[in-house]
Amino acid sequence: MRSISAILLKEMIDKEAPIQVIDMREPDQYECYHITTSINIPLNIIKNKTDFIRPKRLVIVYCSFGAKSEYMADYLRETLNTRNICFLEGGLYGWYKDVDPSAPIF
Repeated sequence: MRSISAILLKEMIDKEAPIQVIDMREPDQYECYHITTSINIPLNIIKNKTDFIRPKRLVIVYCSFGAKSEYMADYLRETLNTRNICFLEGGLYGWYKDVDPSAPIF
């Protein structure tokens, strides 16, 4: 699995599936709004913080619109030699559009 839809991610969160969700945005953006259960590892430091990533479970990374997290998911899959890392399609905007339209976005 290379990407995941916002609706499927919401279902996984609701079912308390064993996943790790990583918000790659800046801390101030994370504080304003983030997906429940996500942790914040900003893009500019995530390559140096791979010890926080748990590839034995499914890891979902996201950014604002999905482009940066798509790149980072590819990078992390290769670096950590795992297929258990994917990105959120459309990023937080996709989440806003498909799951939580009341979220304070951008």
